[in-house]
Amino acid sequence: MRDSRKTIALGCCQLGLSIILQAQGVSPKVFMETQWMPAADMEDTTGEFSTNSYKLGFSVPVRGKVMPRIDTERPSFYALFVNGQVTFTQYTIEPFSSDRLGITPWIGSSFLYFNGKKSVFLGNIRALLLEDEFTISQPKLKPAGLLVWRYQASPSFSYQLGITYTYNLGMGLPFPVLGGSKIFNERARLTVTLPLMVQYHCKLSDTFYYQVFMQPDGSITRFQNNGMFEQQDKILLLRQRAMQFGVLGTYVYHRFQLHTEIGLLGIRSISFSEEESTMAKLRNLNFLQPSHVYHTGIAPRLYANLTLRINLAKRSGQLDLLNSVEAAWMGFD
Repeated sequence: MRDSRKTIALGCCQLGLSIILQAQGVSPKVFMETQWMPAADMEDTTGEFSTNSYKLGFSVPVRGKVMPRIDTERPSFYALFVNGQVTFTQYTIEPFSSDRLGITPWIGSSFLYFNGKKSVFLGNIRALLLEDEFTISQPKLKPAGLLVWRYQASPSFSYQLGITYTYNLGMGLPFPVLGGSKIFNERARLTVTLPLMVQYHCKLSDTFYYQVFMQPDGSITRFQNNGMFEQQDKILLLRQRAMQFGVLGTYVYHRFQLHTEIGLLGIRSISFSEEESTMAKLRNLNFLQPSHVYHTGIAPRLYANLTLRINLAKRSGQLDLLNSVEAAWMGFD
């Protein structure tokens, strides 16, 4: 879930300079995360739907170079990372079947280039498996990625252009990235990015900041039919869609970052569809609904998410702009 923030929730162009000033920003990191989403009623049945997930991930800088320039006050530089993550999600989907375990590992690389002036280029590419406990024995590799150009038009405003390939709307689709970031002061900024993402970021101290956000939230999982639906393919796609409204607080202590998030998932739905459904089979382009075997709405519910990130380098943890957006451009959810 939460794939949109990891692809489009980006800060301002000044993050490039913060990597140079805050060496800990490019240190190796590992993280552990758990998300709890309580059961919610399904609209067309007496059953309920709920998920609980656990994640493990890492990020390792593998190459980087600072290149002083005589035509600018700030040096240009680039940084290249190798990243990976595995997610285990427990699905409860009543009354169709017993609990099902989703397994989503990925490996990828991300990069950042700052030209020493006003431009930052960010990107990542990842290879994913989106499987359940039965389909993992016959997996299908799926791509995802992001490419964004950020330009600092003034000291208080930057805009960004790019493209992302995401599963955020319950299908693998390319989407443009178009938005801007307004800095109100040294502690607060507002970022608005299409499609449908709004984020307000506020730094209260050197060790604590919070974000208030709204964004689309969704995913797909290859799902073994196991007789749930008669006369259907052996493997279906479980698609989830929602709008997410939340507050994320981050506390930093030395090498550790603790992220606590609470929020509301609304306008929710799940569906089971044919695995080979493509854009050509979409029957409702307004909300990108593929032809499906089963579809139902899900009642809104609160959710909670807790993440611990550990900086492996022997440096004290301080908040900088890289820390506040790294999950976005490196590919983590």
